Amino acid sequence: MITEFYKFADHIFEIEHEYEYFSKMAKDYLCLCSENAIKIKATKEDAEKWKATHKSEDNIDYPLFYLETLVIQSKVADVLSKNHSFVFHGSTIYLDDLDNAYIFTAPSGTGKSTHSRLLKSMFLDRINYVNDDKPFIRFDTDTLFYNVYGSPWDGKERRSNNVKARLRGIFIVNRSLKCSTERLSPKEAINHLIKQIHIPSGLEGTLNGTEFIVNLCKDIPIYILNVDMSEDAPKTSYEIMNKKEGNY
Repeated sequence: MITEFYKFADHIFEIEHEYEYFSKMAKDYLCLCSENAIKIKATKEDAEKWKATHKSEDNIDYPLFYLETLVIQSKVADVLSKNHSFVFHGSTIYLDDLDNAYIFTAPSGTGKSTHSRLLKSMFLDRINYVNDDKPFIRFDTDTLFYNVYGSPWDGKERRSNNVKARLRGIFIVNRSLKCSTERLSPKEAINHLIKQIHIPSGLEGTLNGTEFIVNLCKDIPIYILNVDMSEDAPKTSYEIMNKKEGNY
């Protein structure tokens, strides 16, 4: 077994695992050992159980070393959920500086990563990635800010950075024939976002996740982003991002 220390969303974890694949995947998040680290263990048996109980959406027979990374992600997410922190499904970028981050979320295949990539292509160095697939979101009880963090679970293209950025808004990407944005009410936003957050099993996990989403939708601007995937589509979200409208 391999034992290493990692820092995710301002929490230090001591992770014991079987395969070197995770060590390479998460190398940017390594940190010094800590007596107060949260201990997590992922065994070969855990990966085998995951394979038996989770059906692959793309019908690929993934190897155990890859499935181990999903086991670790789930265990990390379960711990973080008790500390105002959650794994979220979305492509996360920031414009100009770490004080101005936004998440693009939607069901897989809708075009959230494509929109982030088009923004990067259009605005170049003004746009940088936090994480292109599974960032962490944490509510800071001291500053009352929502912050987003990079994570090693960053999608097929491996677009991420080990940074912490202030979340200003969330865009729910929707393919359309015409580009437009519409701000949602908290009630409307909840129905969309509850599907994109990792909620642990059990009553406590469900309550923590639901409370977090309810508060997030009240505190952070949430928009429907209708886009046609044209080269000009990024201008629609840029107009909001450039104003820092999420100045809560």
